[in-house]
Order: sequence, then C-alpha cells, then structure tokens
Amino acid sequence: MNRAARTSASGGRLLDVASELYGLRPTEFTQARNERARKLRADGDRDLARAVTALRKPSVAAWTVNMIVRHMAERVEDLLELGAQLRAAQDNLDATQLRELNKQRRQLTAA
Repeated sequence: MNRAARTSASGGRLLDVASELYGLRPTEFTQARNERARKLRADGDRDLARAVTALRKPSVAAWTVNMIVRHMAERVEDLLELGAQLRAAQDNLDATQLRELNKQRRQLTAA
C-alpha cells in the first residue's frame, strides 16, 4: 500500500477512533485515548497512535454541544437552516419574512 493510500486509510480510522472517544464523558476521555494509542502502538500502527494521542480532551462546553449534535441532529439541522433563512431575510430587509422566521425560531428553541 502506498503512502497516500495508508494516509487515507489511517485518516478514516482516526475519524472512527475520534468519534468513539468524543462520545465518552470528558472524565473518561484521557484514559481511553491513552489506552487506544497504546494498543495501536503495540499493533504496530505508530502513525495512527501518534494521531490519536494528539486528540485533545474536549471542554465541557464542547462535549455538551457534541452530545446535542449527536442526539438531536435533526433539530440542529433545522436551526442551522433557519439561521440561513434569517440571514437572507435580514440582508433583503424583508420584515414580513423576518416576523415569520422569528416565530419559527421561538417554536424551535422552546421545544
């Protein structure tokens, strides 16, 4: 396997490991990350072990947002879409559209 293919494969594996680790509580993260890196190193995958070791423990705020996105992805997508529509209405100075979108915003954030 050439270097580009190894890098691509390792990148995909890194995403898998990162997804698993960032799904843990922040208090569990460091120990789990270090254990995973140790196992990867023992298995001979030094590059991936080094990349896993470089993953930073999330702050409580980052972990909270991550959990919201993981468990409420549809709601987050709705809010992001609504934000884009609000920006467009603001740019167009469309008062009617802004009123309607603000109603939607209140409904989405109240639920």
